[in-house]
Amino acid sequence: MAAAKIAHRFGFDVVYVVNLWPANIGLSQLESSPMATAGGSQARIISKKASSSSLATLATVIHRPSVPAKPEADKGGRSDCRLTGRLLAGHGLQHVAAPFSIPELMHRQVLRAEDWLEYRSSDPSNPDLFSRGYMCSFYTGSSAAVASPGPEINRGIVFAAYRLQREDGIVVESYRDELRGVRKDAQNLVDMVINSSTTPRQRT
Repeated sequence: MAAAKIAHRFGFDVVYVVNLWPANIGLSQLESSPMATAGGSQARIISKKASSSSLATLATVIHRPSVPAKPEADKGGRSDCRLTGRLLAGHGLQHVAAPFSIPELMHRQVLRAEDWLEYRSSDPSNPDLFSRGYMCSFYTGSSAAVASPGPEINRGIVFAAYRLQREDGIVVESYRDELRGVRKDAQNLVDMVINSSTTPRQRT
């Protein structure tokens, strides 16, 4: 419900929140992170492109809003450990190919970013693709259970919101002022999901 409110308020077609951590450790081992208490359903993490309607194909162009796009290679120091995760909340996922899957490299970049990352479609003429996407992270950290030359951000919660291509070809973008509002609502959504996982349900 909260994800749907964010989508309707800001005109997004797809909104989701995923909890990510290294695949070689259990979620219960993340004792210092709110992630340890967040439930949800399994999210499929993939490292290569899947079908054309999957979010996995959106890892082509990512950059900060209002900054020219340029390729961002995976920098040295990354561990070989894959990520795993859980889908905590979502809206409009019917626009994404089943099973729900997300690109690992792109979400690693989001976890490491201090600000928003923006996706821009590489093919605006294709109505099956999203035109814009905005991603940010919360409660990120480094798992000591993963061998690495230095501290590496490899766990956290990612919020993402996408807009589909419009038939009239008009691209709707979100700028800094609006993104401040989106982040505030996204923070509330993430905290609500975490709190609902830690609060015992009342029995009737």
